[in-house]
This record gives sequence, C-alpha cells and structure tokens, in this order.
Amino acid sequence: MAKSPYRLIPNIVDQLAQNEPDKLYAELPISFTDFTSGFRPVTYAALANAVNGVAWWLTETLGPAGANFPTVAYVGPNDMCHNLLIIGAVKAGYKMLFTSPRYSSEAQVRLMKAVDCKAILTSSIITPMSEIVKQVAEKHGDIPVYQVPMTTHFLDGEYQHFPYTKSFEEAHDEPLVVLHTSGTTGFPKPVIWTHDWAASFALQRYLEPPEGYESFDSLILGTRVFSLFPQFHAGHLFMGILFALYSGTTVIMPPALASPTAELAVAASEHTKIDAYTLVPPHIEQLGANLAMVDTLVKNGVNAIFWAGGPVSQHNAEAVASLITLFNTSGSTEMGMWPVIRKSGPWNPTICREMCFHPQNNLDFREQSEGIYSAIVVKNDPETGVQPVFHYAKEVNEYDTGDLYTPVPGPGNDHRRWRYYGRSDDMQVFASGLKWHPTVAERRIVSENSGLVQEALLDGFKRTDIVLLLELVPSLATELSAMSGQGQVDKKERILDEIWPTISEINLSSPSWVEIDRKRVVFCEAGKPLARTAKGTVQRRQAVALYESQIQEMF
Repeated sequence: MAKSPYRLIPNIVDQLAQNEPDKLYAELPISFTDFTSGFRPVTYAALANAVNGVAWWLTETLGPAGANFPTVAYVGPNDMCHNLLIIGAVKAGYKMLFTSPRYSSEAQVRLMKAVDCKAILTSSIITPMSEIVKQVAEKHGDIPVYQVPMTTHFLDGEYQHFPYTKSFEEAHDEPLVVLHTSGTTGFPKPVIWTHDWAASFALQRYLEPPEGYESFDSLILGTRVFSLFPQFHAGHLFMGILFALYSGTTVIMPPALASPTAELAVAASEHTKIDAYTLVPPHIEQLGANLAMVDTLVKNGVNAIFWAGGPVSQHNAEAVASLITLFNTSGSTEMGMWPVIRKSGPWNPTICREMCFHPQNNLDFREQSEGIYSAIVVKNDPETGVQPVFHYAKEVNEYDTGDLYTPVPGPGNDHRRWRYYGRSDDMQVFASGLKWHPTVAERRIVSENSGLVQEALLDGFKRTDIVLLLELVPSLATELSAMSGQGQVDKKERILDEIWPTISEINLSSPSWVEIDRKRVVFCEAGKPLARTAKGTVQRRQAVALYESQIQEMF
C-alpha cells in the first residue's frame, strides 16, 4: 500500500489503481437493507474511476472551484458515497463537510455557516434525511441543494481521468475534509482535517511498540474490517479512508438504510469474511447481553472487536472479552485514534476496558479529583510528526482532551494502564458546589437492567438533588405510552421496583450528597428519546433540555 504517509490521498488512489488495479478496496452490500443479496466488490481501479466521476460531476454541477476550496455539505444515508465525495472533492478543488443527521436543523445551519458552505448535496435515495435537508435549506436561506447520483451510478460509469498534479509538499496544509465536534456541550463546531493531519494519523499506525509490548493496531492493519460507525463520522473515516489507503485494510460496508445494531454486525459475518469489527459502546452492551451473537462471530472467523466513544459496563465488556479479543481505544475527531499497546502474551479478558497508551502519544495525566485524572496531550518534537491534534490546534503546546481516566491498580508497570471514566464536562456540580461524576452509575443502571432500560442519565447540575432520566427499551416505552391514568402510574412503580435494587446499591456507594429518589425519576416518552451524538451516545445537555419542564415540576 502507500509506502510513505507523506502522499496525498487522491494520488494514492490513482497510483494503486495503476499498479494494483484488481486489489480490493471495499465490499458494498447490493441491498440497501440487508446482506441477503450479497456484496459488490470494489477494486482500486473501480474506486479511482468512481472518484473521477464524482470530481467531474462536482465541477459540472457547481462550476470550477477556484483557489479557496469552497465548502460543500453532504447529508445522506450510510453508504460509500461519503468516501467517493471526500476524494472527488479534493481532486475538484472543493472540500466536503459531513454533518450528522441526528442534529437539529439549527445546529446544522450554524455549522454550515461557520465554514461558509456554498451548497448542500443530498442523496437521490429518499430517506428521512430528505426532510432534514429540506428544513436546513429553508433555515439557511439562499443555498442551493443538489441530488448526488447513487453510488452505483459512479461505480457503473466509465470516466475520463480527472487530473490532480499536486505534490504533498505543495498541498500538505490544504483541507482534506470538514467534520465536527460531538456537540455534547452545545452546538457542534467544525474540525478541518488537512493532508498533514492524515499523514500524522498514518504515521501513528506504524509506531513500534516498546519492547515486551504489542500494538492493537496490528489486529486491524491490512485486514478485512466491518465498521458500524456512521459513514459521516471520524470513526468510519479512520477505517474507510485512512486505514484502507495507508495500510491496505479492506472495508466491509453496512447496508445504506439498515439500522446500525449488533444484530446487523453479526449478520454481516454470515455473508462475507470479516476479520475485525469497529463498534460503539451500545453495540458492545448488546453483544454482552446476548453472547450467542459473539459465538456466531467466533464461529465465522472474526478475530477481534474494538470499540471507542465511551465506557461499557464491566459485566458486558468482560463477557464479550471472554470469547473474543475485545479492546478499547480513545481519541476524537480532533485527535484521531490513539495507538494502544498491551503486554505481549496470551489474551487476558480482564484488560478489555483498560488502555495502555503508546509513549509517543505523550499524554500527561493530571489529577482532577481523588483518583480521577484528565488526559493532556503534550507536544512532542515536531519532527516525529505523530500527534495529529497539533495539525488541528496548531498554536498550542498542550491539548486538553476533556477525557477523564482512572489508573488501574496493580503492580508497577513500565507503561501504566488506564480506564476511561467519562468526559470532564459530564461532571455534575450541584447548587452546593459539591461535585459528582455520574457515568459509572449510569452504565450500571443500564447493564444490570438491560431488559428494561435502554439509557439512563443522572443530572444534578446546579440543582439541590439528583434527577434520573430513564429511557426504557422501545417495546416497554411504547407499552407505557399507550397507558394513561392510574394504570400508567402503577406500571411505572412496578418498573421502579425492578430496578431499585441497583439504585439502592448506587445510593449506598455514592457520596452523601448524592441520593437518587423515586420521586425524582423522569420516564422518557416513546416518541421523545434522549438526544444522541453521531456515535449513539447521549448528548447530556440537550437530553436534559428535552425534559427540563418535567424536571422543574419535581422541585
């Protein structure tokens, strides 16, 4: 594959198409909803041709880009069009902005205006996103909307080569793509990846682990990987663009219109060879609650699963890890994916929630409260080039990740192990000024009551007492919403009776100023789920705002 990371992605694609035209880039499900119709192989020759088609289409539809890399937004289904648009836009002189369809139209408009978006592209596949695009366009005002032909249109056509002659030295600081922050604490903000950023990410993948250690990246490099991260999300682009083009990883795509569940991931393994999966925390919880699915993955030859994006309950993580190699990593859109290492030797399932970071990450863990540390990235010698975040935050020498960790107790280690604890902005500061971090308790409520509770959120920010928001599993939420009066009240009480043993234990183990009271529990409505990030994790501030009026009635 790419012998040096210091190469521009469009050039890598063209060179691979010329030198290894039949090499497999990806497999694309033929059906939009499942795998029963099989997969379409996409070679590097086919990829390069489709990218040329996209570059010509952008130029003909929007006009020549000029010199300033105009921004074009795309909101579409979970398909390979994102990959084609990134590379085709670079060739044509544009830059793509990918936004999460989960976000409100107001959030999307703010994001588009922040990067002076010139047009919105949407899919020709009619989906619920079509309505979102309509709302965004109306709110934005005078912005044109264009339908992009389907991915198969570009794969089936034959296109003249679209010239792209820049060298890395010329274009290293030019934009590759615009993504955005998670928006957990407010409106999402744009994050621009440059070609330098991408090269730095690639360099990290090949860092030699310290003596006596091995890299978890080695389980993914050059293998066949299925990712359930959304296609517009950095987590997908790590695999679908960067791992693929820099290391030869083959990308197995999900169906464009299927719900991203653990069941879907398992079904993929029944229809094509998959070596590894990249998943988000809810998928690991789903696998842990139904280990028969993990057995199926193992039977079908899957070697490893990695997750990122948040904590997973100890019970479910270790249950999955007892059957297959499961590892956790950290990172973000701004920082990339940190290289994680482990002691060489047989797989130990109990380390699945622990992370030992490669020393080149240069992380400084600073204690914020007793036993809880914030992770700060400290700039290395720039010549090493292995810290992508400093190609994003160029003017700083330290970068506060906003992530909290707890050290793993045990004998002294050459390289310390850490367990992800939560986000610093999740910290609850009560009206009294006392603080408490709710993430561990929230995960416990969900994992110990998975047949009842889909999500739990504890909020005490500037309040005198803690409030519990319960999002029930869909079938139970629907049943409850169909009830009324005393019948609904009685049903809620029975649900609380079932989960209260967990709550009682949380109350006993929490500080004296934290006590969850039955009188301060809000049941989320079936048609009003808690706000989610692109990864499917809860957007705390927005989720609480949805139910603020009900919360206020309790005080």
